[in-house]
Amino acid sequence: MDGYVRDARRITDMGFPVFAAGMRPVDSRGRSVVLDYDVPVVCAGVSVRPGDIVFGDIDGVAIIPSEVAEETVARALEKVRREDESRSELQAGMYLRDVFAKYGVL
Repeated sequence: MDGYVRDARRITDMGFPVFAAGMRPVDSRGRSVVLDYDVPVVCAGVSVRPGDIVFGDIDGVAIIPSEVAEETVARALEKVRREDESRSELQAGMYLRDVFAKYGVL
């Protein structure tokens, strides 16, 4: 969200994935109003439409437009496969330059 959260420790303990601009120890009661839902929004300068995929992890958040979701996920899984194989070969003692030449990723 392009806003703040509170109770971050409890949210983390629950395993609930929340990505926010920051934390603030103030309740939203009386300070927030739901204006609409299931409509396009702009979050941190990025357009997000209903049906888009919001993917986030500790490294950041990506918005995948629904019309390219299938291709994007397939490409991402292929890259993860190459990265996993790269790590395995590096752990086995292969040189960094050789691993990169073979897989194109590290």
